[in-house]
Amino acid sequence: MADTRVAFAEVAGPGFLNLRLAPKVWENVLSAILQNPEQYGRAKMGLGKRVNVEYVSANPTGPLHVGHTRGAVFGDALASLLDFAGYEVTREYYINDGGAQVDVLARSVYLRYLEAHGQAVAFEDGTYPGDYLIDVGQSLKDKVGDAYVDADEATWLDDIRAFSTAAMMDLIRS
Repeated sequence: MADTRVAFAEVAGPGFLNLRLAPKVWENVLSAILQNPEQYGRAKMGLGKRVNVEYVSANPTGPLHVGHTRGAVFGDALASLLDFAGYEVTREYYINDGGAQVDVLARSVYLRYLEAHGQAVAFEDGTYPGDYLIDVGQSLKDKVGDAYVDADEATWLDDIRAFSTAAMMDLIRS
């Protein structure tokens, strides 16, 4: 017995099959949507299950870019679909402001700070030479004057790490 939901079926080349659904199928779908548009398509597969969707999670070492935006849109859409499927969804934007990359940020801002004092500096491999740090170096100079010029890293690393991270978070928020 043929499925009455299928009005037409044909082989369309190797590995392809075209199916045309009967008009009654679409009428039933539209009727179901109109009866309860807010709930149409909602599933119960996730009921009682929790899921955490972490997206973007940019390290505060530089400006956001289009890739972060793509991740945010995709992550939010995925979280919304999981929610619609009945899952209890936690959405998380993780600020990874610890570890080696934030120390590299602090060292890079220190170099921009030295530049703000008129010194020539070289950005070695593994530092962030981006122009976005020029203003951060100048702001650090404005805040602390020459307190860190020629100081060893142990003297300034923690303070500049905190200062730099706060400056990058302000940039990300704006």
